[in-house]
Amino acid sequence: MQFSIFKLESVGSIVISIFIGFLLNVFPWGNGPWVPDFLLVILAFWVFQSPDKINLFTAFFLGILMDIQTAQFMGIHSITYLIASFLILIWTRRLLNTSLLGQTLIVFQVFLIAHTIEILILWFSLPANDLSFINIVLPSLIQSLFWPIISKLFVGQTSNFSRNNS
Repeated sequence: MQFSIFKLESVGSIVISIFIGFLLNVFPWGNGPWVPDFLLVILAFWVFQSPDKINLFTAFFLGILMDIQTAQFMGIHSITYLIASFLILIWTRRLLNTSLLGQTLIVFQVFLIAHTIEILILWFSLPANDLSFINIVLPSLIQSLFWPIISKLFVGQTSNFSRNNS
């Protein structure tokens, strides 16, 4: 039997984990590219594991909440979360057929695409924003490194879902 932080095997534990991700994003870490978007990683994980419970509408709604919380342009986080969730849904078969390291590399690509589009939108809307390689790659790399941690934390939880019985 494997260890899991969450013993509830229902929608309640998904909501709790998403709430924890939201609280970690609200915590005053600073505004640098090294600060990961915890909610995005947790959202991507649940979209992959349980797309019938966590879908694109949920991603859009959580993005709007993050936009309100961070006082960003309305829709920036929503676009990022929608793109990442959509790519996870499209690449589900790839994710299911790879190891945890392979999943981490695929998720890195997902986060890289989502952050590239986010930075480009911010740069087009306000050209004074910094369009740098570090602001795109570093958050994507750090967030993808959280993928194995999140997967291990929820491994006992996901064993009863219809996805990825590893």
